[in-house]
Amino acid sequence: MKTAFYILASLSLGAFSAQAATLWTTTFGNAAQSDPTKVTLTNSGGEMGGITGNVHSLQKTTYSNGQTEDLTLMTGGGVCSDASLFTPGVNVQSSGSWTAGMTFTNGSDQGCSISAVKMTVVSFNSTGAAQSNQRSFSLTVTINGQEVTATVTLAADSGKNGTAATLTFDAPIELKAGQSLDFSVLASKTNQTDGSFFGIKSMEFQGELLVPEPATASLGLLGLAALMMYRRRA
Repeated sequence: MKTAFYILASLSLGAFSAQAATLWTTTFGNAAQSDPTKVTLTNSGGEMGGITGNVHSLQKTTYSNGQTEDLTLMTGGGVCSDASLFTPGVNVQSSGSWTAGMTFTNGSDQGCSISAVKMTVVSFNSTGAAQSNQRSFSLTVTINGQEVTATVTLAADSGKNGTAATLTFDAPIELKAGQSLDFSVLASKTNQTDGSFFGIKSMEFQGELLVPEPATASLGLLGLAALMMYRRRA
């Protein structure tokens, strides 16, 4: 009986504990052309497999009149010629903000809970070359309507390596097996007066794997304990 109790307690702790981790990292491909919807997303390098995604929209909102319209990617230049960098073609500090809309789908049988996104971003000038001076902008990430904003400052000559910033949500967002989530990135100006363009190098989704529901896990553990007691009596 004691043996069964110890194993039951150990299994209970294992079933309900979880540790924050990298769920997956999204990188870009085919981005050295103007159409954002033709950009490919690779989602790998973490605890979650079976994640697929796509870019479905890229829009600019002009500061002077508030008008929103479709936006293309900038091509050419040292940064914008790199097919792995997502480079919207609008000067964020002087002309308008940009919003990229994406969809991610969990094609695996494992669910997860997203608590933060680590964004690695780049800055460049009107010719597509790396920005040679320090620049900052406001970065907002939204998942299923829940948003978080941070001001990101990129060092001078950060080039294609970019600068990383982690944005943490107030409450974790679940992505269960077979579900999809709406994801958007908004880049807008700060009080810095010098102009600059901003893009994305990668996005690391952080959080935890979902564990079994308490009722399901408890039934399984009770069944195992009953089996062990039966074998002990036999």
